[in-house]
Amino acid sequence: MTNASHHRRFLNLLIAFAAWGAFNCPVTADEFPLAVRGKTAAQMKALVERAATENMIVSEIKVRASRSRQLFECEFQKNTDNIPWLILLNISETELQTQQADLLTKNYFPVIERSVTFQDKKLYTVVWQKKQEDRPLVIPAGPVPESGLKDERLNPFDELMSTFIKQNNVAGATLAVAKNGRLVYARGFGYSDINKQEVMQPDSVMRIASISKPITAVATLMLIEEGKLSLDTPVLPVLKTKSFQLSRTGDQRWADITVRHLLQHSGGWDRDISPDPMFQIVNITRKEDLKRAARRKDILRYQLSQPLDFAPGERYAYSNFGYSVLAQVLEAVTDMPYEDFIKQRVLTPCKMLKTQPGKTRLEDRLKNEVRYYPQTISTHTPFWSVPERAQRGAVPKIAAPVEAPYGQWDLEVMDAHGGWTSTAPDLLRFVAALDSRQQPLLNEASLITMAARPQLQDTTSGSSIWYGCGWNVRPIRPAESALNQINIWHNGALAGTSTLLVRRSDGMSWAVLFNTDKAASGERLATQIDGPIHSAVNRVFSWPDHNLFERKTLN
Repeated sequence: MTNASHHRRFLNLLIAFAAWGAFNCPVTADEFPLAVRGKTAAQMKALVERAATENMIVSEIKVRASRSRQLFECEFQKNTDNIPWLILLNISETELQTQQADLLTKNYFPVIERSVTFQDKKLYTVVWQKKQEDRPLVIPAGPVPESGLKDERLNPFDELMSTFIKQNNVAGATLAVAKNGRLVYARGFGYSDINKQEVMQPDSVMRIASISKPITAVATLMLIEEGKLSLDTPVLPVLKTKSFQLSRTGDQRWADITVRHLLQHSGGWDRDISPDPMFQIVNITRKEDLKRAARRKDILRYQLSQPLDFAPGERYAYSNFGYSVLAQVLEAVTDMPYEDFIKQRVLTPCKMLKTQPGKTRLEDRLKNEVRYYPQTISTHTPFWSVPERAQRGAVPKIAAPVEAPYGQWDLEVMDAHGGWTSTAPDLLRFVAALDSRQQPLLNEASLITMAARPQLQDTTSGSSIWYGCGWNVRPIRPAESALNQINIWHNGALAGTSTLLVRRSDGMSWAVLFNTDKAASGERLATQIDGPIHSAVNRVFSWPDHNLFERKTLN
């Protein structure tokens, strides 16, 4: 046996032991049981020791308390990948925290966690696996592959993107550019899937992260136009119609939060003070003792019991959670699921046919959706490994480690603030429709509201740019139309994703989507590409007359 040390440890007379899959182990005469039940802790110890010698691994474990002891049900499967693993049985929360701190430093992560109350004490049983080593993103050598219609007049964009991708170790990107509502440029660069050597296409589908916020904001302003909401509508009474209640210990300042505050990031949540709840799925699931991973409504109920970080309307603090609340306000007012309302009122009128809610897991990847690549590729405990109620008839599977973009956080709960997928051309359809002459999404008064500087209690910032209703805003010049007086933009970032959408005062707009989040230097790609794209636009002196929106294919 090459794994001589089937590492075992005992903690305060509570059984805790580690087991490595053995190589070339002799097969015993008795076939290893794939499922057992009614086992004591001592019997489990012997069983897991045997599992180590026969290269088996725990795939599910349950525990229940009787009057005098705890009994275990356990399922095993073949450890075909020889994953190092260990199990801690019947330890207290304090002991779990101590062991967790130690195990995390050794690259172990929990894959199954169960708890039981025994003699007025909560005891935990946790299965751990060893994490794979981090590895850097490696891009194939050679010229950067390109796709899409090439036009010599637009060479500044080609030169910029090819050079940028090469210099910054980026997997791939799409860039689309529109002039006065006409799509004049749409091309892909690099790879949508490195392993399969698939070239990025002009209309490859990608997560757009926080560019989801302008979509949600515009939908909200449409309801305000119709009189179904106002900027000053308090959100708590609206949420109460969907059975959301402020807890007895909740912050009474929730009563002061309005739709305006949600749109302008002034609702009272500051992720530099309190953790962003949209990325705290596991913690909220545990604290609320849920039997499955927390969903959007669970996060809201949890936050209704937590203190605000500042008084609503006092100052700006970027808040993903605020836009999650906004989605639930929209659902209460329209009596429609958020996604259905967005599709009906925004996506369909704009002909954004390739824009749809994203999925977290790699196996649920959408048609024509890319692979996502952080600069450092690492594996993590998937959020769905938190305790779940066993489903009758289901075959439990061990929660395998996942790469960060595919389960370190839950994309589905991010819908209104960061959960949509789209294409660069689709996003420019959205921008063009804001003030379209034919069927504008918003009237002139709403566009002015969208871009207005927030009237906050804290006026010390004095910045020349601000966050309006769903957009960053920079005033440029006086003009007849609201959008011709300003530049508006939004960027987005998730592990493996960096995005930028810009609408300039002169009628130029562009969207750039990356399936890598940062440059090799660590800077976010959307931030780094922003200035160079402005420069590339300014270096084009002859624009095509065509409108690629009217073409069936972009290649």
